Amino acid sequence: HNILSQHLPNSIELQLALCLGFSSIVNGYINTVLNIHADSLIFHISGNSTMGKTTAGIVAVSGFGDPKESGKSLIQSFNGTDNALTSLISNNNGVPIVCDETSISQMPTQKLVNVLYTWAKNIEKARLTKNSEMRERNEWATSIITTGEGSLIDKINQNEGIRARLF
Repeated sequence: HNILSQHLPNSIELQLALCLGFSSIVNGYINTVLNIHADSLIFHISGNSTMGKTTAGIVAVSGFGDPKESGKSLIQSFNGTDNALTSLISNNNGVPIVCDETSISQMPTQKLVNVLYTWAKNIEKARLTKNSEMRERNEWATSIITTGEGSLIDKINQNEGIRARLF
């Protein structure tokens, strides 16, 4: 309680962001220790520029590692292929990750839906090697926080299944 009142006074929004980050521990525990399958949690924070979305993302991951965007940071961008975006969370059990500034207006809806479904289901899609043998599939169990000026719900409005997995 002292840490919250000292560093996040009067900011329910940033206290919530901290809770979103720590929810990844619970999700990892449920999936890996209790061996109960639960989808990864996906939270989207939207709003206009300079409203604190990136700050909320930084707060959410600050208890787990490097909160500035870089190649090995817990804050990444949404700019990449489906496979690259999935590799960002592969083998992650209990550590939150942020995809900051989701450019949903420029992203094809089907790509967005595919990535979100894959992230929620905790396992990458099945693929074959060049010798037509099944590749090992990476898994994860975490909380994923995306930020952006637009609403992901509005973008994927016709996809009820993903709407049930996105907060």
